[in-house]
Amino acid sequence: MQRKKKKDSVLKVSGGFLTPMIGTPVPVGYDIKKVPDGKVMMVPMDNAETNDIYTVVIVGMGALGLLFGNQIRQGMDALGLSYENQILQTVETDGAYLGRMIRQGMRESTVFFLMDENRKQRHLNETVKINGEECAFNIITSQETWAPADLVIVSTKYNGLREAAKLMRPAVGEDTTIISLLNGISSEEILGEYYNRDQIIDCVAIGMDAMREGSCLSYQNAGRLQVGITKESQKKRLDQLVSFFERTNVSFEVCGDIRKAMWNKFMINVGINQTCMVYECSYGKATSPGPELEDMTQAMQEVVRVAAAEGISLTQEDFEKDMELLRSLNPEGYPSMRQDALAGRKTEVDLFAGTVVSLAEKHGIPVPINKKYLEQIGRMEAGFR
Repeated sequence: MQRKKKKDSVLKVSGGFLTPMIGTPVPVGYDIKKVPDGKVMMVPMDNAETNDIYTVVIVGMGALGLLFGNQIRQGMDALGLSYENQILQTVETDGAYLGRMIRQGMRESTVFFLMDENRKQRHLNETVKINGEECAFNIITSQETWAPADLVIVSTKYNGLREAAKLMRPAVGEDTTIISLLNGISSEEILGEYYNRDQIIDCVAIGMDAMREGSCLSYQNAGRLQVGITKESQKKRLDQLVSFFERTNVSFEVCGDIRKAMWNKFMINVGINQTCMVYECSYGKATSPGPELEDMTQAMQEVVRVAAAEGISLTQEDFEKDMELLRSLNPEGYPSMRQDALAGRKTEVDLFAGTVVSLAEKHGIPVPINKKYLEQIGRMEAGFR
């Protein structure tokens, strides 16, 4: 993802991170000039080539988006890559211009949450708190996203993925790298219907117990990202992403078999998410001896059998490590599906039990617990409306 140096050319900021209206940062390696008609234009600086990630757009302001968005924000600010620093380093302007940026609510962060206008208006006056600390993020719409970002992170719910893929189009260029924090085993392939699959680095978010209530996020375990590639042609992008995570102190690990890692996280979700939903219980209750733990264990073992039929080897050791991880989570907390149920929102049961049942039918594998979960959660969701 290397920025190409352009000779004797001027780029209008009509696809970029800086406009007079929203005042977003100038991509590193570029400078800003004003022209007679009053427009702001972005021009390449000498030697404006870089392999680094500087601009980050996140689609989805839920628990995972906020959790990892905040880690990135803190890391970038510590490196001096805050919004304010980039503006002061690259723009000479008058007080009125700065005033417009301030009135538009831009904050000292180079992390941008991308959403539609209605969601933006709902979030603009929110004060986001993460573990009790106020956090500042910029919110932009597709119309305000003028140039491709270096990194786009998708963290919506599964049922909003296709809408997100269309919404983020202005933020994605040929040099943009995309990662998905979604649950399940299919989000990368769905995004690949809209973008070059080589741009999409497979990713799993694991080990966190984040809970969002309103504009407040709380957690005890921040978890980590697992990343990996399925094609050698993605190696350069992976190296760039790893360098970025290292510079910004984002907790991560590179997985040699990322597809197995994704199935392993899928097994965890099929177990803990659905069990906490059906039994209306916490992590602590689901992992203690009783019917909850029995059903959860069986649901996860059904995933092991289906995964084997799909060519993925999940072992007893994998299962035991997953149970150890689940027991390390805040015992009073509960996963996203239970949070959705309490808020009366549609859950991801089709992504979990629905996927297991569908693949099981394909291979002739009995999955009674996941069938039970699919039916029972469907009835519970019907009561939301």
